[in-house]
Amino acid sequence: MGRVGGSALRACIGQQWAGVFRMAFIAVALNLVYSSNTQSPSTFPSDLKSCLLLQFDMATPSSILCAASCARHSSCNFFCLYDLECLLFSAIVSYEWQGSLDTDAVTFTRCYTTFGMDDNIATGGVVNSSITAVYSDPWWAADGYFCLSMLHCFNSIKGVEPWWQVSYQEEKVVVQVIVQQHPLFRLPIKVCIGNEQSSDYNPSVGPLDPPESGLLVFDLQPPLVGRIITIVGTPGPGILSVCHFVVNELHPE
Repeated sequence: MGRVGGSALRACIGQQWAGVFRMAFIAVALNLVYSSNTQSPSTFPSDLKSCLLLQFDMATPSSILCAASCARHSSCNFFCLYDLECLLFSAIVSYEWQGSLDTDAVTFTRCYTTFGMDDNIATGGVVNSSITAVYSDPWWAADGYFCLSMLHCFNSIKGVEPWWQVSYQEEKVVVQVIVQQHPLFRLPIKVCIGNEQSSDYNPSVGPLDPPESGLLVFDLQPPLVGRIITIVGTPGPGILSVCHFVVNELHPE
């Protein structure tokens, strides 16, 4: 048996690992496409352009190639195809989004999201809040879309411990709550879950200080149980701006 030189051996091993990495990368891309939610209709407010990360042409339309590009970009939450173009966005889009009726809306052939799968129960209850700012609505916190515009956020008036709340008919076993605040209006927040209308009497987690992105993830171990989930800005005074809200519950096996 001939002896393989060190450089040749390293090249051989490198090729083997390159093949493994390519297969793993393709698997990630496939999973990203098939586990993502296709948005239909694929129409969005014009401010989506502000969240564009990358745009490039493909030889043929390929959701796999576009997904692979998204997987390589740490800030990519959402990607779209338009003819031969692939567009990557940092915008948050989930299955609740019903499309835009704006006259200047942007439209794509099809889009996929990596954020907020269809087990999100945020929109399944009655929404309430502290005093809402002018030109705002509590429902905007869970409409399924956020890029930069305040028009897709619930915004309170400036006050002490402003809050946003969703109530369900049945108790939920909650394992995770995700809150996206507007980056310009960030408050430390806590999440209260229980059966009392006043959040002061329900178990809570937090407060957590938001990063510059405004995105906070509360992993609840053990889970919290209750019909009413309240987000409270602390300590105040301040403006609570909730631009996206996700609630994941524990499903029985």
